[in-house]
Amino acid sequence: MQEPLTKKRLSATVYYLLTGLAFGALAMFPIGAMLGDWQRGGVFTPASLAEIHALILGFMLTVALGVMYQMIPIAFQAPAVPRHVLYWHLPWHMVSVLFITWGFILASWPWVGVGGLSLICATGAFLGHILRSFRQAKNRTIVHRHLLLPIVGLCLVLCIGVIQALAPSAAGPSLVHSHVIVGGYAFWGSLVMVLSYKLIPMFSLSHEYTVSLRRTMVLYTCGYACLLVSAWMAGLRATLVRDLGALGVSLGAAAFAWDLTQILRARKRRRLVRPVRHALVASFQFTAAQILLSAALALHQDALVSSAAVLYALGGLVALMLAYMQKIVPFLWFEYRFSRRPERKSAPSIDDMVPHRLTETSFWIYLAGVMIAVVAPWLDTTLVPWQPFLCWSAGVLMGAGMLLMAVALRTVLTIGGPRPNDEF
Repeated sequence: MQEPLTKKRLSATVYYLLTGLAFGALAMFPIGAMLGDWQRGGVFTPASLAEIHALILGFMLTVALGVMYQMIPIAFQAPAVPRHVLYWHLPWHMVSVLFITWGFILASWPWVGVGGLSLICATGAFLGHILRSFRQAKNRTIVHRHLLLPIVGLCLVLCIGVIQALAPSAAGPSLVHSHVIVGGYAFWGSLVMVLSYKLIPMFSLSHEYTVSLRRTMVLYTCGYACLLVSAWMAGLRATLVRDLGALGVSLGAAAFAWDLTQILRARKRRRLVRPVRHALVASFQFTAAQILLSAALALHQDALVSSAAVLYALGGLVALMLAYMQKIVPFLWFEYRFSRRPERKSAPSIDDMVPHRLTETSFWIYLAGVMIAVVAPWLDTTLVPWQPFLCWSAGVLMGAGMLLMAVALRTVLTIGGPRPNDEF
């Protein structure tokens, strides 16, 4: 009997990406109501915590886990993650996120704790399958080795979060700051940096470049480790260690930016495709926001910390995910629908599958919302009475941009129509 000509099922990653994108778009609309409070330091209100966790867990973590699902087998020549993981993990993950979000809205810590424990169990079971594939990889590159850093960071930040929910009386400032530092740097920052050393060369067709992921991660890891230590110290010593940590994070971000320029200089294709251009814009904001955030921490500028954090999360991390989706979804659809089939010769190229005008419009609408979200809270309401409207418009623009991106990526899944049955 002849082997099937193509994969019989669409990659599970597509379901993770589109589910996360739809959830994130809905969570983005009310964010405008929080911007003013964040600028004034009101981050820990129930509504604010619900918004932050809905966006980070419902969108960003869903997308990140979906990318791991597919990237580890492909990039490192490892066994595929079993298909059944999609069927139980994705619903379990989303229900856990809803429990956490609803618990924050009700200001009910037991609900948050139950949702957090459920999320830890779901993520732990998922990572068990990921690590089983990870250990059997044949292509053990430096990216493969460093990917363990963000995975450890993810486990730590989830555990710290559940401790805060189940024992709120013990959740002092040090534990809260640890939660933010581990999540923001040890997981998200490290994950983006490590994966970028694989994705940017692959998407820009770069070869024979000289970079040092090890140097970047040593500087970056030492930086956020110092920030973590300073959260548990007091007085002048804490200030010195925190400033040293801010310097380390800045140097790590600068080294990352330098390596990206070296990768792009070595590219074979002189003209960058649209998703890579979007990824570079987001990478610039990701790097600039971390340097700005470090400076704000060193100068004790709390309002600037808020703006830098918004730029880092929304203009850097989320924008990078939107950019990479434009390459990942068409590639996975091509593999499922056209790869090794007779009609592949008439199929559009992967870069032409995504509706160019729609993705360009959606991405820049989203970035316009990010820029307004960064600038609007600084405007004086006495001089600019429509400042609250600007803040609301930021959330609307970001949500609309993400919804348009979801529509564009969903359109990709209609190209070529249903896949014909394999012939035996």
